[in-house]
Amino acid sequence: MKKQKSVVGSFLRKNVILLLLVAMIVIFSIAMRAFLSVTNLMNIYNQNASLLLSSCGLAMIMISGGIDLSIGYIASLCGVVAAILMKNYGVNIYVAILAALVIGAACGALNGFLSNRLRIHTMIVTLATMTLFQGLSYIISGSKSYSSLPAAFKFLGQGYIGKVPVSIFLVALIIAAGSFFLNKTHFGRYMYAIGGNPDAAFLAGINVGSVRQRTFALNGAMVGMAAVLLISRSGSASSSMGTSLQFDSITACILGGVSFTGGAGKIGGVVLGVLCLGVLSNGMQLVGWGIYTQYVVKSILLVAAIAFDLYTKSKELADREGE
Repeated sequence: MKKQKSVVGSFLRKNVILLLLVAMIVIFSIAMRAFLSVTNLMNIYNQNASLLLSSCGLAMIMISGGIDLSIGYIASLCGVVAAILMKNYGVNIYVAILAALVIGAACGALNGFLSNRLRIHTMIVTLATMTLFQGLSYIISGSKSYSSLPAAFKFLGQGYIGKVPVSIFLVALIIAAGSFFLNKTHFGRYMYAIGGNPDAAFLAGINVGSVRQRTFALNGAMVGMAAVLLISRSGSASSSMGTSLQFDSITACILGGVSFTGGAGKIGGVVLGVLCLGVLSNGMQLVGWGIYTQYVVKSILLVAAIAFDLYTKSKELADREGE
Protein backbone atom coordinates (compact mmCIF):
# COMPACT_ATOMS: atom_id res chain seq x y z
CA MET A 1 0.00 0.00 0.00
CA LYS A 2 2.78 2.37 0.94
CA LYS A 3 4.65 1.53 -2.25
CA GLN A 4 1.51 2.20 -4.31
CA LYS A 5 1.09 5.61 -2.65
CA SER A 6 4.74 6.33 -3.39
CA VAL A 7 4.26 5.49 -7.10
CA VAL A 8 1.16 7.69 -7.31
CA GLY A 9 2.91 10.52 -5.51
CA SER A 10 5.92 10.25 -7.81
CA PHE A 11 3.65 10.34 -10.89
CA LEU A 12 1.85 13.44 -9.63
CA ARG A 13 5.10 15.24 -8.84
CA LYS A 14 6.53 14.49 -12.27
CA ASN A 15 3.39 15.39 -14.22
CA VAL A 16 1.85 18.19 -12.16
CA ILE A 17 2.52 20.84 -14.82
CA LEU A 18 0.85 18.76 -17.55
CA LEU A 19 -2.16 18.09 -15.30
CA LEU A 20 -2.37 21.80 -14.47
CA LEU A 21 -2.29 22.72 -18.17
CA VAL A 22 -5.04 20.22 -19.03
CA ALA A 23 -7.17 21.45 -16.12
CA MET A 24 -6.88 25.08 -17.22
CA ILE A 25 -7.75 24.21 -20.82
CA VAL A 26 -10.87 22.32 -19.66
CA ILE A 27 -11.97 25.13 -17.32
CA PHE A 28 -11.51 27.95 -19.85
CA SER A 29 -13.10 25.88 -22.62
CA ILE A 30 -16.21 25.45 -20.50
CA ALA A 31 -16.22 29.12 -19.48
CA MET A 32 -15.68 30.47 -23.03
CA ARG A 33 -16.51 28.43 -26.12
CA ALA A 34 -14.21 30.64 -28.21
CA PHE A 35 -11.18 29.52 -26.20
CA LEU A 36 -10.47 26.40 -28.29
CA SER A 37 -10.92 28.12 -31.65
CA VAL A 38 -7.95 27.92 -34.05
CA THR A 39 -7.74 31.72 -34.10
CA ASN A 40 -7.43 31.91 -30.32
CA LEU A 41 -4.90 29.07 -30.11
CA MET A 42 -2.75 30.84 -32.71
CA ASN A 43 -3.14 34.01 -30.67
CA ILE A 44 -1.83 32.23 -27.56
CA TYR A 45 1.21 31.06 -29.49
CA ASN A 46 1.91 34.46 -31.08
CA GLN A 47 1.73 36.18 -27.71
CA ASN A 48 4.26 33.77 -26.20
CA ALA A 49 6.73 33.00 -29.01
CA SER A 50 9.34 35.39 -27.57
CA LEU A 51 8.75 34.05 -24.07
CA LEU A 52 9.45 30.51 -25.31
CA LEU A 53 12.91 31.52 -26.50
CA SER A 54 13.86 33.62 -23.47
CA SER A 55 12.61 30.92 -21.08
CA CYS A 56 14.62 28.17 -22.78
CA GLY A 57 17.75 30.32 -22.60
CA LEU A 58 17.15 31.16 -18.94
CA ALA A 59 16.52 27.47 -18.18
CA MET A 60 20.12 26.68 -19.15
CA ILE A 61 21.40 29.30 -16.70
CA MET A 62 19.16 28.04 -13.90
CA ILE A 63 20.16 24.42 -14.56
CA SER A 64 23.80 25.47 -14.16
CA GLY A 65 22.97 27.07 -10.80
CA GLY A 66 22.57 30.73 -11.79
CA ILE A 67 19.86 33.27 -12.52
CA ASP A 68 19.56 36.25 -14.88
CA LEU A 69 17.35 39.16 -13.86
CA SER A 70 18.53 41.35 -16.74
CA ILE A 71 17.03 39.53 -19.73
CA GLY A 72 14.12 41.95 -20.03
CA TYR A 73 16.40 44.90 -20.69
CA ILE A 74 18.81 42.83 -22.78
CA ALA A 75 15.79 42.22 -25.03
CA SER A 76 14.95 45.92 -24.90
CA LEU A 77 18.48 46.89 -25.93
CA CYS A 78 18.68 44.30 -28.72
CA GLY A 79 15.29 45.26 -30.13
CA VAL A 80 16.03 48.99 -30.13
CA VAL A 81 19.40 48.56 -31.83
CA ALA A 82 17.99 46.26 -34.53
CA ALA A 83 15.12 48.67 -35.23
CA ILE A 84 17.40 51.73 -35.43
CA LEU A 85 19.79 49.94 -37.79
CA MET A 86 16.95 49.12 -40.17
CA LYS A 87 14.92 52.32 -39.78
CA ASN A 88 17.62 55.01 -39.64
CA TYR A 89 20.51 53.41 -41.51
CA GLY A 90 18.77 51.11 -43.99
CA VAL A 91 20.79 48.11 -42.85
CA ASN A 92 19.91 44.71 -44.34
CA ILE A 93 17.46 42.83 -42.10
CA TYR A 94 19.81 39.86 -41.71
CA VAL A 95 22.62 42.14 -40.54
CA ALA A 96 20.22 43.77 -38.06
CA ILE A 97 19.16 40.35 -36.74
CA LEU A 98 22.80 39.31 -36.42
CA ALA A 99 23.52 42.55 -34.54
CA ALA A 100 20.72 41.75 -32.07
CA LEU A 101 22.14 38.26 -31.49
CA VAL A 102 25.69 39.55 -31.03
CA ILE A 103 24.60 42.30 -28.62
CA GLY A 104 22.54 39.79 -26.64
CA ALA A 105 25.48 37.37 -26.46
CA ALA A 106 27.83 40.20 -25.42
CA CYS A 107 25.48 41.31 -22.64
CA GLY A 108 25.17 37.73 -21.43
CA ALA A 109 28.94 37.22 -21.56
CA LEU A 110 29.39 40.40 -19.51
CA ASN A 111 27.07 39.02 -16.83
CA GLY A 112 29.04 35.78 -16.72
CA PHE A 113 32.39 37.58 -16.68
CA LEU A 114 31.43 39.89 -13.81
CA SER A 115 30.03 37.02 -11.76
CA ASN A 116 33.20 34.96 -12.25
CA ARG A 117 35.63 37.81 -11.81
CA LEU A 118 34.01 39.42 -8.77
CA ARG A 119 32.87 36.09 -7.28
CA ILE A 120 29.39 37.50 -6.72
CA HIS A 121 26.16 35.56 -7.08
CA THR A 122 24.57 35.96 -10.48
CA MET A 123 21.40 37.40 -8.93
CA ILE A 124 23.31 40.42 -7.59
CA VAL A 125 25.33 40.89 -10.78
CA THR A 126 22.35 40.76 -13.10
CA LEU A 127 20.33 43.04 -10.81
CA ALA A 128 23.07 45.65 -11.37
CA THR A 129 23.47 45.06 -15.10
CA MET A 130 19.69 45.19 -15.55
CA THR A 131 19.88 48.90 -14.72
CA LEU A 132 22.92 49.29 -16.99
CA PHE A 133 21.16 47.74 -19.99
CA GLN A 134 18.02 49.76 -19.24
CA GLY A 135 20.00 53.00 -19.31
CA LEU A 136 21.81 52.06 -22.53
CA SER A 137 18.53 51.17 -24.21
CA TYR A 138 16.91 54.51 -23.37
CA ILE A 139 20.05 56.48 -24.30
CA ILE A 140 20.30 54.76 -27.70
CA SER A 141 16.58 55.07 -28.46
CA GLY A 142 16.28 58.59 -27.10
CA SER A 143 13.07 57.32 -25.43
CA LYS A 144 11.47 57.15 -28.89
CA SER A 145 9.49 54.41 -30.60
CA TYR A 146 10.53 53.10 -34.02
CA SER A 147 7.81 51.84 -36.34
CA SER A 148 7.30 51.17 -40.07
CA LEU A 149 9.96 48.46 -40.06
CA PRO A 150 10.70 46.63 -43.36
CA ALA A 151 7.97 44.25 -44.55
CA ALA A 152 10.52 41.44 -45.00
CA PHE A 153 11.49 41.78 -41.34
CA LYS A 154 7.89 41.82 -40.11
CA PHE A 155 7.30 38.61 -42.08
CA LEU A 156 9.25 36.71 -39.39
CA GLY A 157 6.68 37.55 -36.73
CA GLN A 158 3.56 38.14 -38.80
CA GLY A 159 3.95 35.96 -41.89
CA TYR A 160 2.48 32.54 -42.62
CA ILE A 161 3.55 29.51 -44.61
CA GLY A 162 0.20 28.13 -45.64
CA LYS A 163 -1.85 28.48 -42.46
CA VAL A 164 1.09 28.09 -40.07
CA PRO A 165 2.95 31.14 -38.69
CA VAL A 166 6.57 31.40 -39.84
CA SER A 167 7.67 31.97 -36.25
CA ILE A 168 6.41 28.48 -35.26
CA PHE A 169 9.01 26.86 -37.53
CA LEU A 170 11.72 29.21 -36.28
CA VAL A 171 10.93 28.76 -32.58
CA ALA A 172 10.50 24.98 -32.93
CA LEU A 173 13.90 24.71 -34.64
CA ILE A 174 15.68 26.76 -31.96
CA ILE A 175 13.99 24.88 -29.10
CA ALA A 176 14.84 21.50 -30.66
CA ALA A 177 18.47 22.59 -31.07
CA GLY A 178 18.57 23.82 -27.47
CA SER A 179 17.12 20.55 -26.18
CA PHE A 180 19.65 18.51 -28.17
CA PHE A 181 22.47 20.75 -26.96
CA LEU A 182 21.41 20.39 -23.33
CA ASN A 183 20.81 16.63 -23.33
CA LYS A 184 23.18 15.21 -25.94
CA THR A 185 26.41 17.21 -25.67
CA HIS A 186 29.24 17.27 -23.14
CA PHE A 187 28.66 20.98 -22.54
CA GLY A 188 25.03 20.34 -21.63
CA ARG A 189 26.05 17.66 -19.14
CA TYR A 190 28.56 20.10 -17.66
CA MET A 191 25.66 22.51 -16.97
CA TYR A 192 23.82 19.86 -14.97
CA ALA A 193 26.99 18.88 -13.10
CA ILE A 194 27.79 22.48 -12.15
CA GLY A 195 24.22 23.18 -11.06
CA GLY A 196 24.12 20.00 -8.97
CA ASN A 197 27.47 20.49 -7.22
CA PRO A 198 29.96 23.09 -8.54
CA ASP A 199 32.75 21.94 -6.22
CA ALA A 200 32.46 18.34 -7.37
CA ALA A 201 32.31 19.51 -10.99
CA PHE A 202 35.52 21.50 -10.49
CA LEU A 203 37.28 18.52 -8.92
CA ALA A 204 36.13 16.44 -11.92
CA GLY A 205 38.08 18.76 -14.21
CA ILE A 206 35.25 21.01 -15.48
CA ASN A 207 36.14 24.67 -15.99
CA VAL A 208 33.19 26.00 -14.00
CA GLY A 209 33.82 29.69 -14.76
CA SER A 210 34.16 29.14 -18.51
CA VAL A 211 31.02 26.99 -18.72
CA ARG A 212 28.99 29.55 -16.81
CA GLN A 213 30.21 32.45 -18.94
CA ARG A 214 29.44 30.64 -22.20
CA THR A 215 26.03 29.65 -20.82
CA PHE A 216 25.25 33.30 -20.12
CA ALA A 217 26.41 34.25 -23.62
CA LEU A 218 24.16 31.56 -25.14
CA ASN A 219 21.23 32.79 -23.08
CA GLY A 220 21.91 36.36 -24.25
CA ALA A 221 21.84 35.27 -27.89
CA MET A 222 18.48 33.53 -27.37
CA VAL A 223 17.13 36.66 -25.70
CA GLY A 224 18.36 38.65 -28.70
CA MET A 225 16.36 36.34 -30.98
CA ALA A 226 13.36 36.70 -28.69
CA ALA A 227 13.64 40.48 -29.08
CA VAL A 228 13.76 40.11 -32.87
CA LEU A 229 10.52 38.09 -32.85
CA LEU A 230 8.90 40.54 -30.44
CA ILE A 231 9.48 43.65 -32.54
CA SER A 232 8.83 41.75 -35.77
CA ARG A 233 5.38 40.71 -34.53
CA SER A 234 4.48 44.20 -33.28
CA GLY A 235 6.11 46.03 -36.21
CA SER A 236 7.73 48.56 -33.87
CA ALA A 237 10.35 48.85 -31.14
CA SER A 238 10.77 50.91 -28.00
CA SER A 239 12.85 50.69 -24.84
CA SER A 240 9.81 49.65 -22.80
CA MET A 241 9.22 46.49 -24.84
CA GLY A 242 10.10 43.09 -23.40
CA THR A 243 10.91 44.38 -19.95
CA SER A 244 8.65 41.84 -18.22
CA LEU A 245 10.40 38.86 -19.81
CA GLN A 246 12.50 38.06 -16.75
CA PHE A 247 9.52 37.56 -14.43
CA ASP A 248 7.53 35.48 -16.89
CA SER A 249 10.60 33.46 -17.91
CA ILE A 250 11.52 32.63 -14.31
CA THR A 251 7.92 31.64 -13.59
CA ALA A 252 7.75 29.45 -16.72
CA CYS A 253 11.05 27.74 -15.87
CA ILE A 254 10.09 26.90 -12.29
CA LEU A 255 6.60 25.82 -13.36
CA GLY A 256 8.25 23.59 -15.95
CA GLY A 257 10.36 21.77 -13.38
CA VAL A 258 13.66 23.66 -13.58
CA SER A 259 15.03 23.65 -10.06
CA PHE A 260 15.56 27.08 -8.49
CA THR A 261 18.73 25.70 -6.89
CA GLY A 262 20.11 24.19 -10.11
CA GLY A 263 20.99 20.77 -11.46
CA ALA A 264 17.54 19.71 -12.73
CA GLY A 265 15.13 20.59 -15.53
CA LYS A 266 14.20 19.86 -19.15
CA ILE A 267 13.40 22.07 -22.12
CA GLY A 268 10.16 20.15 -22.67
CA GLY A 269 9.01 21.08 -19.18
CA VAL A 270 9.84 24.74 -19.83
CA VAL A 271 7.68 24.69 -22.97
CA LEU A 272 4.80 23.34 -20.86
CA GLY A 273 5.44 26.10 -18.32
CA VAL A 274 5.21 28.78 -21.03
CA LEU A 275 2.01 27.19 -22.36
CA CYS A 276 0.52 27.27 -18.85
CA LEU A 277 1.24 31.00 -18.54
CA GLY A 278 -0.07 31.63 -22.04
CA VAL A 279 -3.30 29.71 -21.46
CA LEU A 280 -3.76 31.38 -18.06
CA SER A 281 -3.29 34.93 -19.41
CA ASN A 282 -5.44 34.33 -22.47
CA GLY A 283 -8.20 32.63 -20.50
CA MET A 284 -8.31 35.41 -17.91
CA GLN A 285 -8.52 38.01 -20.68
CA LEU A 286 -11.43 36.16 -22.31
CA VAL A 287 -13.39 35.97 -19.05
CA GLY A 288 -12.77 39.68 -18.42
CA TRP A 289 -10.11 39.68 -15.71
CA GLY A 290 -7.98 42.84 -15.79
CA ILE A 291 -4.22 42.99 -16.22
CA TYR A 292 -3.60 43.76 -12.53
CA THR A 293 -5.57 40.70 -11.46
CA GLN A 294 -3.39 38.67 -13.83
CA TYR A 295 -0.27 40.04 -12.10
CA VAL A 296 -1.61 38.84 -8.74
CA VAL A 297 -2.43 35.36 -10.09
CA LYS A 298 0.98 35.00 -11.76
CA SER A 299 2.75 36.05 -8.55
CA ILE A 300 0.83 33.47 -6.54
CA LEU A 301 1.66 30.87 -9.20
CA LEU A 302 5.39 31.68 -8.95
CA VAL A 303 5.41 31.35 -5.15
CA ALA A 304 3.49 28.08 -5.38
CA ALA A 305 5.92 26.74 -8.00
CA ILE A 306 8.95 27.57 -5.83
CA ALA A 307 7.30 25.93 -2.81
CA PHE A 308 6.48 22.84 -4.88
CA ASP A 309 10.09 22.67 -6.14
CA LEU A 310 11.41 22.71 -2.56
CA TYR A 311 8.80 20.15 -1.47
CA THR A 312 9.70 17.84 -4.37
CA LYS A 313 13.40 17.97 -3.53
CA SER A 314 12.79 17.25 0.16
CA LYS A 315 10.42 14.39 -0.74
CA GLU A 316 12.92 12.83 -3.14
CA LEU A 317 15.62 13.08 -0.47
CA ALA A 318 13.35 11.41 2.09
CA ASP A 319 12.49 8.63 -0.38
CA ARG A 320 16.17 7.94 -1.02
CA GLU A 321 16.97 7.85 2.68
CA GLY A 322 14.04 5.48 3.27
CA GLU A 323 15.26 2.93 0.70
